[in-house]
Amino acid sequence: MNDDMKLTFTGVGGAFAELFEPARSPIIKGHSNMLFTAESGEIMAFDMGAYGLLQARDVGVTPMQIRNLIVSHGHCDHVGAMEIFSLAHYFMRKGQPKPKLILHEKLADENSNESLWTHFMRLGSRTLQNGVATLDTFYDVVSLQDNDSFKWEGWTFQLVQTVHVMSGYAIMPSYGLMFQRSSGEGKKYFISGDTQFNPEQLQDRYEEADWIWHDCETLPIDMRSRVHSHYNHMKVGMSDEIKARTSLYHYSDVPEDFDDSGFAELVTRGQEYVL
Repeated sequence: MNDDMKLTFTGVGGAFAELFEPARSPIIKGHSNMLFTAESGEIMAFDMGAYGLLQARDVGVTPMQIRNLIVSHGHCDHVGAMEIFSLAHYFMRKGQPKPKLILHEKLADENSNESLWTHFMRLGSRTLQNGVATLDTFYDVVSLQDNDSFKWEGWTFQLVQTVHVMSGYAIMPSYGLMFQRSSGEGKKYFISGDTQFNPEQLQDRYEEADWIWHDCETLPIDMRSRVHSHYNHMKVGMSDEIKARTSLYHYSDVPEDFDDSGFAELVTRGQEYVL
């Protein structure tokens, strides 16, 4: 196959991953953001959290090399660096096309209550000298409806809605990612994105994928956030067969019993996979 792709985890921690590390220390776990690198050299980011550009720099990638960005949801550890990323491309791209921004229509629609632009980026990005910006000013926006897919560099990607946060009586729009070669050859992969542990909701996706990277909170059970999949629930709620092909990320401390848990691994920051 001539369409191999590399997946790099530039960070593997949760929103507060760096807050309790020693003063002046480098980024240790970082925010759970990822980079896809195609054989052509094209790069696509999956999320751009507050540390996202620094994490990309640590693996040798500059903002201008990232020509495509998928957004899973609107929390700061997933979109916190988007304003500076947007402005960097706007002022420094020197005649190059705008980067593509790929996201669900609920996040793309400026009139939506979940609008990424209206409720997150607009305050700092709207005002330009002699102009008023919109999301389209900075990006070639690819707005996906439910069950839509998109193609990139010989691969097909599909957003998978998950239950991350119940905001009152409504589910916050939040999405994982299912992807495989557009030819249908080879393996199918699933990145859960931020999600509560809902095995009945995601069981079909677990069975569909050949390999899984899954959100996993490892805080003490009495301190759990209730908006992420907790390790204690996952180790008893997933079958041994599924655990054996599941890598865990978005964690804090390493569980003492991890070696006996049956999971494939805990992803480390900077870890690469050739797909």
